Amino acid sequence: MSKQGVSKISGNPNPVVGEKTTYMVTDWYPATPSGEINPALVTWELFKKRPDGSFTTTNIKKVGDGSFTFGEVAAKNTYRLEAYLHQPEGKGSTTIDITPQPGEIPKINKVELRYADDSPGTVFSYQEKLVANAQCVNLAGKKLLFTLWEDDAAGEGHSSKNKFVDSKEAVVSRTGTATAEFILTKALMQKASQGERDPKELEFYVTVEYYKDRKHASENRVIKNPEYKPPVQPSQAPKSTPKATGSPAASKSDSKKETSGVFDSFTETVRNTWNELWDWAESKGTVKPDKKPTAPKPEGKTTSVVDHTEKQASDKKGKCFCNRDFTAEEFEKIIKGLRDSEPRVKKDSGYALFGASNCELPEEDKTIEKLRTQLNSLFTKYQINTCLRKLHFLAQVYHETDRLRTTLEYATKKDYKPYFGRGLMQLTWESNYKIYKAYSGIDCVKDYDKIANNLSNACDSAGWYWKQGKVLGVGKRWKGPADPPAYVKIQNPDYPKETITYTDGKTSGKYGTVNLGLIADDDKVDLISYLVNGGSNGLQERRNYVLTLKNIFKYPQDCVNKDQKKTAASSGSTSVTIRLTRKWQTNKSTIGEFMIDNSEIKGYILEEKGPDTTVSGIEQRVPVGTYNLEWHAGTKIKKGLKLYNDVVSKSRAILIHSGNTADDTEGCLLPGSTKSKDFVGGSKVKLKEIFDYVEEIGIKDAKIIISQAYE
Repeated sequence: MSKQGVSKISGNPNPVVGEKTTYMVTDWYPATPSGEINPALVTWELFKKRPDGSFTTTNIKKVGDGSFTFGEVAAKNTYRLEAYLHQPEGKGSTTIDITPQPGEIPKINKVELRYADDSPGTVFSYQEKLVANAQCVNLAGKKLLFTLWEDDAAGEGHSSKNKFVDSKEAVVSRTGTATAEFILTKALMQKASQGERDPKELEFYVTVEYYKDRKHASENRVIKNPEYKPPVQPSQAPKSTPKATGSPAASKSDSKKETSGVFDSFTETVRNTWNELWDWAESKGTVKPDKKPTAPKPEGKTTSVVDHTEKQASDKKGKCFCNRDFTAEEFEKIIKGLRDSEPRVKKDSGYALFGASNCELPEEDKTIEKLRTQLNSLFTKYQINTCLRKLHFLAQVYHETDRLRTTLEYATKKDYKPYFGRGLMQLTWESNYKIYKAYSGIDCVKDYDKIANNLSNACDSAGWYWKQGKVLGVGKRWKGPADPPAYVKIQNPDYPKETITYTDGKTSGKYGTVNLGLIADDDKVDLISYLVNGGSNGLQERRNYVLTLKNIFKYPQDCVNKDQKKTAASSGSTSVTIRLTRKWQTNKSTIGEFMIDNSEIKGYILEEKGPDTTVSGIEQRVPVGTYNLEWHAGTKIKKGLKLYNDVVSKSRAILIHSGNTADDTEGCLLPGSTKSKDFVGGSKVKLKEIFDYVEEIGIKDAKIIISQAYE
């Protein structure tokens, strides 16, 4: 049969790092059907040259788009780009070997403003964090100065009314990126408000400087500011900054920052220290006066003073569970899926809810439908509005209520009697009952059973606790306890606190708290479990529930708000996440299906037989859960990926390496492309595919998530 599809492509084999390069189809095989001669149907796939001289896929594929921007790390490698309709040929005129070249002049390509969840920033509240991300070329390891300026003038650039707000330093990473964070506190906003013509809105932009006063300004962004001070007259501007000979700035006219004469004592110090301007760039932003602030208004009878609050989750909608109610059919599937995940619980309780002998909810409230209605309401009220936030909330309340079997703690002889754990999140201790009373108006201090015996109160108290009920010390950031357990310490917690002021009769009090939704956004079940439980009780079960719910939710594959990852061919990179779902087990082995996020790599993994164990030296599989990955080099296994977390230590040496049967492993994971009973095939090829991808993306923050869904 005659060849069909792309026969020849063209483009620059030596693109400059950081510059967008477009490759084109220039010819087609004569036998190609006329309906298929369409560039929009062409797949562009990037391959990387390995140490042995072979080219293997980077798993970067684009359909209908032959444009690529190579990051700084790509300058050290050789790539092969191929275009095809059906299958790659591997060589010839359908390919171009590419060797990216470093940029001749160090430069900053662009500066992006982002929210704390890494989504592009547009309109900010003064109560949240602004993240500035600079994309650079040929600047790895160099220190940049980020400066936040107020822009109160119409049009592009800076004016004499612009004011310095804050500055940060950051080092450019090996991938050419540098990031600085600005906390838009009330103090900063009051300073920025001096001279503000429109006190309802403030426009800002970020200037990034490198070496001899090299400037690159981001697009303007609006920050909603509820408070302002009377305007003051700006000082007169100094002389313009000299331009460095041979610099990009030397070929440009003065920036509007220069012509408008923006300065203060800080910029004067920078000018006198560095003396010469290296480069500058400016881009215009859009002011939207009718845009509502991101931060929600305080609810109830407590008052919330926000020191540092991250942006709320995205309002995007799709076929997933983000920003919409559960339907009756969907919620029933969720309940049944959780019960099915624990055969013992299902055997004892079936799919019935709140059937424990100590649970005194009205019988009409002990239904899946009544619980669905209440949860949909509290999800809206407490901004539990994305797949991640919902599944993490459900995982916690499922364990706290003994698998939705009770709303009252079983213990009866505790120091905090009679203020036992009640509600879906087990509100405990008299002090917490008083705070919730101040918030809700429900007198649960005198009549504490109002929390356990009323489904609405049981649910609302859980939503309140999730958003603002965890009592911590007053401060700006929560970075974990003073002496954190290992499973908390490894997460490196760092989240903004709110200060809550409440009134209890004639007295008042205040405390710091953390919105658990922000931690759910980072998918950190261990941290949420610590804040909910105060210890490690049920930690493994909570992890399992999260994994079970992800399978039910089809997260992340169906979620419209999952993180948008960057490919290795762009100026940024992502981390590797391998997802393994155990499906088949015998008395000799366990086999599951795996996939790697943001790639087309998938296959099977064979492990030891069950049950799970954390004990070294026993030929059984490791527990389900999330594991960090690092490279391993040894005498027996020369190269492998090592799994570890707080329950499976590095010293146990659980590796991903090649092999076919359980006889080839002692607790390790053996990947393959095919499977049969107690066997995986094509292991060495599949392992190389995994290793090549990890090397391409990088080992930093790499992890494997193991779950189970046995057939």
